[in-house]
Amino acid sequence: MKAIFVESCNGYLARGENDDMSWTPELDKKIFKLLTFACGGVYVCSPHTFGLLPEKMRMDKNRMFLVAKRSGDMSLRNLNYDFPNAILVGGPVFLQAAYDVGVIDTFVITTVKQKIIADERYKNPFSKILPQPSATIPFDDMTVRIYNKVWSWSR
Repeated sequence: MKAIFVESCNGYLARGENDDMSWTPELDKKIFKLLTFACGGVYVCSPHTFGLLPEKMRMDKNRMFLVAKRSGDMSLRNLNYDFPNAILVGGPVFLQAAYDVGVIDTFVITTVKQKIIADERYKNPFSKILPQPSATIPFDDMTVRIYNKVWSWSR
């Protein structure tokens, strides 16, 4: 699965529990849409994140949202088996859980120049373990880094 997310320049993924991501630039949203459609338009998220998604996004016929559960057919491991190119959408706790069960093969992280203030629990949980990116693509107001072969990182 692919973890595609944006972080502030000071390392936060969200301002809080109900963040609407309005602090992210429009170009980031376009890149996210491009990448997710290129990967098939299947998204795996937590129930909380699903509830925060805009109605327009959830009702888009070109997207399929799957809400992960802790066990059973909708567990991250089972969803990874059925949808290995799915995009993981969620906050640090959800993404860390996906990493811990070994379903992330690729990270695409956009770092924007915007600084936000948030609780420490919204910090990027991967910032201390990331190796050198496979690719770095700079833009005027943000940088996109791609990390491939995540399963080969020592844990």
